[in-house]
Amino acid sequence: VLITASTGEPAISKDQLTAFVDNQFSAIQDVVSARGEPLVFAVLVDISKSSKHQQSFEMRAALDLFRALAVGPNVAFFGDFNEELWLNQKPASLDSVLKEVNDMGPFRGATALNDAVFAAANLVNRQANDSKSRRAVFVFTDGEDNASRLRLRQLIPALQREGVPVFSIGLLNKHSPQSAVTALRTISDSTGGVAHLLTGATEVRPALIAEIENQYWLTVASPAAPDGKVHSLVVRSSTHSLRIAAPTAVLAPQPVDGATTRLQQARQALTGDHKNTDKARKLLLEIVQSGKAGRSPEALVWAHIYLGYIEDRANHRQSAISCYEKALTVDGAPPGSLRVANFGLQQPLLWIRHLDGGAEQPRPKAAEDPHPEG
Repeated sequence: VLITASTGEPAISKDQLTAFVDNQFSAIQDVVSARGEPLVFAVLVDISKSSKHQQSFEMRAALDLFRALAVGPNVAFFGDFNEELWLNQKPASLDSVLKEVNDMGPFRGATALNDAVFAAANLVNRQANDSKSRRAVFVFTDGEDNASRLRLRQLIPALQREGVPVFSIGLLNKHSPQSAVTALRTISDSTGGVAHLLTGATEVRPALIAEIENQYWLTVASPAAPDGKVHSLVVRSSTHSLRIAAPTAVLAPQPVDGATTRLQQARQALTGDHKNTDKARKLLLEIVQSGKAGRSPEALVWAHIYLGYIEDRANHRQSAISCYEKALTVDGAPPGSLRVANFGLQQPLLWIRHLDGGAEQPRPKAAEDPHPEG
């Protein structure tokens, strides 16, 4: 949560705050400042045609923010989007961002704002990996979306599952539709971020940095069961001197079972250029050969997919096809994983975004996996 205090306010305590989960009073057990903790963040720039009149200011403001935050132990990502998203899965350096900006050319194309914001939040969440790191997505945009697959009503709960505050920097003009303003406010207000709606070349970096420095971790004794579902959240202050920005809903994660733990270990072994396929295969076989008790459909379907991916990379095509066919028989498997398995049946699956995001691969041939399960 983001808590901003008036000048001279003493340290914030749990006694000043009240929380409600699913409209039920929920005792606040602890409130701890995240100031000084590493920050995992992504900066997104809208390079669609509708933003072309703001190109110079937008790029300068985004670079200033990236330069200010990409320091010390912080982990930074940088992306730009129109109807497509360019977001490297590996952390970005200032030099790599400057090169990308120099090669960008004029703004062009349609706008897939919702899709880009979700992909960035998912990347930040995976990189933060349940740590105490601060996290954020900053998106510079005019707020008009005419190309996303995700609708706003689908985007909001998806973002709340990721648990990453989104800070919207709206580059508005007199012709900006009210729907764009509403969308930016909704995205930020629902995730615990802040929407900055600019009507001119206004310096926004100091305000954004101050907000990041005022993030807190809130521990709430919730009546909600650990069911893997999103539950509504309201956080209020007993004093008018505190301004609170908290997500309007949060995920109550399910306890991690043994199969899920093994899947996470296998995923780590397969991530990046130096893959430990022997270790991953052993872990994945333990999942598929275990009984139904204690393993989720998500863990089982991805175990089959990863085994097929390993076989395809070893040029064992028939063995890979067998793995993808088994994946498609898993009851309760999420649609996204089934799409990846179907892709593997059509052609060898040699590249999966969350495992090989930094590798060169033409977009049309990449296995889409916007939200890996398990």
